[in-house]
Amino acid sequence: MRIRHFLLTRFNLLLWDNDKKGNATLTEEWLHRRCELFETYCLPSIMSQKGTDLEWVILFDRDTPADVMERKDRWCEQCPSIHVVTVQHEMGYRFLTVFQRVVARKLRKLSEEGVRYDRIITTYLDNDDALSSDFTERVQALAREVKVDQPTFITFAYGCQYYTDLNIVVRFRYTNNHFLSLVEVPDEQFRVRTVFGYGMHDQLYTFSNCHVQTVSTKEQPAWLEVVHENNVMNDVLCARWPSLIRRRDALSLFSVPVTTSSSASTIYRFRFFPKWVYSQVKWLKRKLTSKKQASQMDEEGWPGADSHS
Repeated sequence: MRIRHFLLTRFNLLLWDNDKKGNATLTEEWLHRRCELFETYCLPSIMSQKGTDLEWVILFDRDTPADVMERKDRWCEQCPSIHVVTVQHEMGYRFLTVFQRVVARKLRKLSEEGVRYDRIITTYLDNDDALSSDFTERVQALAREVKVDQPTFITFAYGCQYYTDLNIVVRFRYTNNHFLSLVEVPDEQFRVRTVFGYGMHDQLYTFSNCHVQTVSTKEQPAWLEVVHENNVMNDVLCARWPSLIRRRDALSLFSVPVTTSSSASTIYRFRFFPKWVYSQVKWLKRKLTSKKQASQMDEEGWPGADSHS
């Protein structure tokens, strides 16, 4: 059985106007900071992968500044599996179509060279996050075993968050995370739906016409979400119990050359935990408010809806 594995990353497409603090994205400062995060966390983790037949498709805005594209050239030299695709500025929101066409084109070209693949894996990866060094190897092993009567999502329930301001690593269980992989069989035109083709990752268990395989290996966290000042959305994961990883080389699992704080326990107790509790309170308030609004709408009728007896 032959498996081809594609990592899919959007680097600087026109998708969000502001980060989680309301600051403008895609500015020169924001873009350079993204490059630093990519070089520190994301790139090393992929260069250390043990999986085979791996290709990393990264989408760049066609108007990306020249100095960033020069850095991109160095990344390609360091990591030959990178395949860069430039996208017209106004077409960034159609990234799904771009990924689908790129993968189909790749598979068609390989077929013309006499190489056919039985199963295709696509994995969602943001440019400021990282994967454990055995991530692709584990996904590929699982992909060989799954039944493909329907596409199958593979999700590793346990992963980590690294807080750049606190310099600590915390482990969470988060099943519908944004490190999903999809295993599927290409059609006769070499088309695949890709991991982005079913909707937002947080709706994973509502997707139709597909299977979901959840891997719950607590001692093998498979992904690393880097929480920093310029995240668009990532922050403390609420409603999930965190556990501090005290090993100072915790990030070595992801091939990230960063040593965590020698005062991690104190930071966790007096700085991180209050922040987590605060996020819990906010989450509960939002949940109660939404339930109250839904109840009022049930009693009063939906706005703009006609009432029929």
